[in-house]
Parts: sequence; C-alpha cells; structure tokens
Amino acid sequence: MSLESIISVTISSNSRGVSRKSFGIPLVIGYHSAWPELHKIYDLGTYSADLIADGIVAGSPIYNAVASLASNSPKVPQIAIGRLATAFNHKGTIEVLTAVVGATMGFTVVAPNAGTETAVSYTVLAGDTTTDVATALAALVTAITDLSAVGSTADINWTADNAGEQWLFKNLDTKTSFGFEDTSIDSSLVTDLAAITLVYSSYYGLVLADAPSSARYQVLAGVIETQERVLGAVTRDTDNLDSTSTTCLGYVLKAAQYFRTYLIYSGDQESNGEACWMGSRFAVDPGSSTWGYKVLSGTIVDDMTATQEAGAIAHNVNRYLEIADLPITLDGKTASGEWIDAVRGRDWLVARIRERIFGILANNPKIPYTDAGVKLIVAAIEAQMIEGINQGYLASTPAFIVTAPLVADVDDADKIDRILPDVYFEATLAGAIHAVQIAGTLKV
Repeated sequence: MSLESIISVTISSNSRGVSRKSFGIPLVIGYHSAWPELHKIYDLGTYSADLIADGIVAGSPIYNAVASLASNSPKVPQIAIGRLATAFNHKGTIEVLTAVVGATMGFTVVAPNAGTETAVSYTVLAGDTTTDVATALAALVTAITDLSAVGSTADINWTADNAGEQWLFKNLDTKTSFGFEDTSIDSSLVTDLAAITLVYSSYYGLVLADAPSSARYQVLAGVIETQERVLGAVTRDTDNLDSTSTTCLGYVLKAAQYFRTYLIYSGDQESNGEACWMGSRFAVDPGSSTWGYKVLSGTIVDDMTATQEAGAIAHNVNRYLEIADLPITLDGKTASGEWIDAVRGRDWLVARIRERIFGILANNPKIPYTDAGVKLIVAAIEAQMIEGINQGYLASTPAFIVTAPLVADVDDADKIDRILPDVYFEATLAGAIHAVQIAGTLKV
C-alpha cells in the first residue's frame, strides 16, 4: 500500500502570472518595402546585421533611427519596426536670411539612404538680394538628380522627385544664414499606425523615422495623446527657435497641451536626438531617472544663439547643448510642460496597480464583498506605493495614504453590481532637482 492511497493531497495553483506592461519598448515607424509584414522585432545587440539581412539599407531613415536607439549604454534590449504602407513625399523650404556681398552661401545635399553628397554654393554679388541668392541656389539644387527646387522670394522650395525618399541638408548655417522647414504633408499616418498597432501593441514609445515635418508630427501627437504611450519628436525647423512664432510645431503642440509628446530640436539633419534620448531613458526604470542633464551618444550638440534658445524654451522645445564643455539634454519636458519622467512614471504606477489588483481577482476563488475583502485591494495598492518609493518615483515623506469605504457605507446598487467604489490614494512624487539657487557670505 502506498502513502498516496492513504493521504490524498490536491493542490490548486493560484499563482497565475498577470502580463506586465512594458515601458521600455520603442516602436520605429517608417515607409519601406523591404518586407511585407507590418512589424518585426529586433535585438539591439545585433540590429545592424539583422536589418541589412532583412533589406533595410544602411544609412536609410529607419536604419539611422534604430542605430540612434542603440547608441547609448545601457540600452533597451529590443525594439520594434512598424512598416508604413503609404509612401511620403519629402519636401521643404530653405530661407535665405542674409545677402552679404562677397559671402559664400551654401550647404551640402545628401541623397537618400546616405547616398551621394553634393555641395552647392553661391558667392553673393554686389546688388544681390536674398531672392537672388535663393534663385541661384535653387538652380544648383535642381541640377541634382531626383531633386527639384524653385526660388521664390527669399525661399528655396525643394521637392523630392520620388515618393518615399528622404533628402538631407548638411552644413546649413541656421544661426545667421538660413532658415529651414520640412513641409512634408501627412501620408495616411493615422491609418497606417492603427494597422500596425492592431498586430503589435506592446510598444510604449513611438519614433517617426522619416520626413519629420510639423504636419506629420501633429497627426501622430493627436493619436498618442489618447493612449498610454509617449511620442518622441525631433524638429529641424528653425521657426521653433522664434519665440514670436504662432505656427511652429512647438507652439502648436504646447497650445494643444499635449502631455505625451516631447520635442527636441536638432540643427544637424543626420541626428536623431529624440531616438537617442528615448533609447537612453527607456533603459532605466520608469520614474527612477530624470531626462534632463543627460549625455547622449550618437547625436550632435547644437550651437544656438541666446535668442534662439530663448525661443525654444518659450515653446517647450528641448535642446542638446554644451554647458561648461559638457554636452547635455535640456530640459526634459513634454509639449505641455510636464516632465517626461513624470509622465512615464505615472503610466507605470497606474499599470502596476491595475496588474496587482487583477492578479488578486484572477488568483482567488473570489474576493468577498466584506471589509476583509476590501483590505486585500487596499493592500495591493499599498504594496505598489512601496515599490514606487523603492524605485525613486514616489517620496517616502509625507507618507502615502490609501483609503477605501467600509462595506456598510457602500450603496446597495454597487454591491449588487459587484463594484467597489471610492478607493483613493494620495502620494507625493519624488521629483528631481534641475536647478540650484545658492546664497552665501564670505567674511574676513
């Protein structure tokens, strides 16, 4: 006779794990025809060889965005690439700001996918106006294969001849000589992103790889604002450095009080500062690190005038500048003025509270509608508050508060519907120090 025949033991498992939402997966979206799937996942440790093997060309907008995400250490282990089905039409305007006699005005045009670089320049003659300079440079740009340009007033209006191809303009002196604006229009971004999200919804951060125009970002920002995600946006448009502008992307996003989009300026068109930044901060726990005062690998430090920086600050546009010989990010805000780390930390806290409570509901035969049952819910929230303190997102003092009603005080209709109302918590953010004011006295 066996022991089992005398004593029967049955164990029911109540440790089913609840899927935990990730706050470290970026999704890079861009147009390509390398593969038919709407999305693919890549390990950042081997991204270069894997992308090239899958037909994503080195130097292409998607490749560069992924490279920027992978450029910092630590870095997120994986990223997703979403394929936009609709090709964009890349176009923009370069404004000629000065026409100083004898000055050489010009820039370098980079063909799609890090292709041929063509330097164009014009020496200003006596009597030339900014319109004359724009017309002369436009003619030189038009001479480049697959690129067209027209001089209009003081503007060089350029357009890519082929859909889905992105051109870059290097060595563009935006401090004194030129203004720049990407004027590409929306190309079914809402529809294409919705299709990608339908098959892959695990991402938290969104990066647009190609044609980073105001029109395209405004569409994406409107979508992301309705979700528990963040959009990282980069702008090369110099009107974002003009504090009086009421049409630039920074002004529009700030006016809309978009809480989930952060915007960083980069005068270097080969830099993807928004992707570098996201890759750097997504590698650490939500709420444990501010986004300001960070050194980034893989992006170029900007050189702004004091007036330009004041314009960026006025529009809540972040910058990557050198202070005391150290390149750092400033300021770490979303378009609404909220701190990026606070937004990500808030989403993390909400998601983890949901997951803890759902785990209790799923792993117990039932939670009785009694004061003891209510205490289980309260305990779950309290546990998450403690984790938030340990992670550096919440402050330990003043102490957090979690309250719930006594069952005797709950309306009968809620009891019949099995709803526990009026559960409340209050906690204090740990925040971060970004500036210091010091006063002192020296005595002899």
